[in-house]
Amino acid sequence: MNRVIKIALFLNLLFVVTIVPSLWAAWNDNGVPLCTAPSHQEECQVTSDGAGGAIVAWEDYREGFDFDIYVQRIDATGTIQWTVNGEALCAAAFDQYGLQIESDGAGGALIVWADGRNGADDIYAGRIDASGSGMWGSGLPICTETGSQQTPQLTSDGAAGAIITWYDTRWGNGDIYAQRVDAWGNVLWSTNGDSICTAANWQEGPQIVSDALGRAIMTWFDNRSGTNDIYAQRINASGTDQ
Repeated sequence: MNRVIKIALFLNLLFVVTIVPSLWAAWNDNGVPLCTAPSHQEECQVTSDGAGGAIVAWEDYREGFDFDIYVQRIDATGTIQWTVNGEALCAAAFDQYGLQIESDGAGGALIVWADGRNGADDIYAGRIDASGSGMWGSGLPICTETGSQQTPQLTSDGAAGAIITWYDTRWGNGDIYAQRVDAWGNVLWSTNGDSICTAANWQEGPQIVSDALGRAIMTWFDNRSGTNDIYAQRINASGTDQ
């Protein structure tokens, strides 16, 4: 083995021994603390930040009155990127809960949750950028219709916005509704959402996935026959059933 090859191998080994471990120095066997604020935090959700790290959202009871939504970003080395114990995305009155999170494809994230600020459960959404700044104030109202709206889910619309679906009791029985919001916080479909399924009896537990073409496919369990069955629907970028 000639001298040049030996030097090259030595330098590679030196890189592995001294540089590579330092890239992961902040990670440890029992996890990296994202929030150790007073009281308790729960129901965390996570999405990619598009740069090898993640953005995490959770329900937070640190004020001791009700649950709020907090978020934190951690990079690929395990280093916290935003304010210690997280950024408050929504600290409105009463509980914010049942959150879901999705990457916005631009280093930030979109978050959706059920919100009791109006005295009943409504659906709100927020967006946070890569620096930890909230872009839609204390939350964008997605549905504030009568009755209760719960268990929201979301998926990317492929343009830094989201398509959101939820369980809705505005007509008494539970139905499935959906809404699209763009990257600037503009609600694009009918006020309080487009109906996806209003069949007899109950439809609950919606889930949603992007079809990578600006549209989405939703599924839910459905009691129209008197027993629980599984149904699905596809909608286009304008909210029209396909």
